Amino acid sequence: MLSNQRELPTDSAVNFESAPLAEVTVDDTDFRVDSGKQGTAFSISSRPTGTWDWTFRGEARWDGSTLRSRALERRVLGELSTALASALSGLE
Repeated sequence: MLSNQRELPTDSAVNFESAPLAEVTVDDTDFRVDSGKQGTAFSISSRPTGTWDWTFRGEARWDGSTLRSRALERRVLGELSTALASALSGLE
């Protein structure tokens, strides 16, 4: 799979059958956050709202309050950061 002239990892690294850590809808796109490979980052995937197939968009780092990634827009990362912080606070 090619995006922006660079190859992205395959979707096989993300188990879309399990529940995501966080999920939000921004405009007409659903985004989900899953644990990344070897627990070093989070995987971000998206799909058009109302469809079934997720597409891996990239990995993001968590600094305790904000997700950081060059693969996604800042507005999307802000929405995902809020949802992930809420999900993580529910675990405490």
